[in-house]
Amino acid sequence: MLTLRRIALAAFVAGALANPLANPLPTDTSTGEITPCATVRCTKDTECQVIDGKAKCVPIKLEECGPVTCERGEVCCNDGCGICTKPGEGCTMQLCPKTGPECGPNQCYEGEECCNESCGICAKPGKGCTKQLCVKPPVEPVKCGKKTCPEGEVCCNESCGICAKPGQPCTMQFCLEEPDVPVEPEPEPVQCGKVTCAKGDVCCNSSCGICTKPGQACITLFCGDEPEVPRLPEEPETPEEPVQCGSTTCKIGDVCCNPSCGICTPPGGSCIEMWCGDIPEEPEEPEEPEEPVKCGKKICDAGEVCCNDSCSICTKPGEGCIKMFCLPDPEPVPCGRSVCAEGEVCCNDSCGICTKPGEGCIEKLCLPPKEDEPEPEPEIPEVDQDASPCGGNTCGKGLVCCNASCGRCAPPDMACPMIACD
Repeated sequence: MLTLRRIALAAFVAGALANPLANPLPTDTSTGEITPCATVRCTKDTECQVIDGKAKCVPIKLEECGPVTCERGEVCCNDGCGICTKPGEGCTMQLCPKTGPECGPNQCYEGEECCNESCGICAKPGKGCTKQLCVKPPVEPVKCGKKTCPEGEVCCNESCGICAKPGQPCTMQFCLEEPDVPVEPEPEPVQCGKVTCAKGDVCCNSSCGICTKPGQACITLFCGDEPEVPRLPEEPETPEEPVQCGSTTCKIGDVCCNPSCGICTPPGGSCIEMWCGDIPEEPEEPEEPEEPVKCGKKICDAGEVCCNDSCSICTKPGEGCIKMFCLPDPEPVPCGRSVCAEGEVCCNDSCGICTKPGEGCIEKLCLPPKEDEPEPEPEIPEVDQDASPCGGNTCGKGLVCCNASCGRCAPPDMACPMIACD
């Protein structure tokens, strides 16, 4: 009997060593000890987590992956195609086109609907959506090395100036800078709201579709829906008062039909047509002065209302009103001890020199005047008519462009760093 018991115990131990637990108890990775979650069993769609040393069941957060939601234990590996995999598994990098309805600048996934066209926001039916209004910004060209990418493409290799559609493959080679300056392609027409700007113009106000030459002044207003005209407060109804009829005061509800005789009758009743004497003059009540109506930066005239506060426009009640929004006046730009004029920028703060955007500037340091010396007048930089463009800058007289990507100018005999700037 003892021998059979020893044989059964040895078989049980050997089986336990050969087949460990299929689901091992949760342990702490730093200490190796069993966590409090080892004795907790959570309900469906929840999992056990140790929070402040205690086991708690919390809802499982499933990861959103494009048009689908990954299952428990999966991660999103391809958002465009809605593909989920287990952590560490392989994933396809293909590009899946969206087949849902168009929504402003975006296109929804299949099963979604457009809930905000101005912002291009899609959502599944029944879910909440923001009601904000998105104004389309002016399209700016994408700089890629010495090349400008066409509209709709991104820069995938700046050293070689290679552009591609978003998601397309791109070569990872490195190109050295060529000594000759390549000719940049002509810029594509700029879209400005509902208007396409002419060649050489830029969009200065997309809400109104206004284009100007680079550096020119622009109208600071906003074109949109007609602002609501403020309604005048309704006067409260006053109770009926007795009517004075000559030397008689009529009853409430009667009217005066013969003031010389002081005869009152109900409305529409017959009246005696006779003359009884002079009619006493009623004292005139003084008119109360109307309070002035403030409208933006001005005061409306008597009898007018404010119809557009941002532009300080007053009109008669019921008249039309201009549909626009006027921005506040631009603040002056300080430059050292001077203030730049409208449309100018400060190019040398120590000397107080202002120029138009893109014009050359004197690169020197002006020391502040001594107490007994008068303040020197700011020097006006001489603009070289043969100045050459250099990236986003313009080289002045006696300078050449040594690095177009950084917009850096230098004398012809000076060394120049060969680096690429964003």
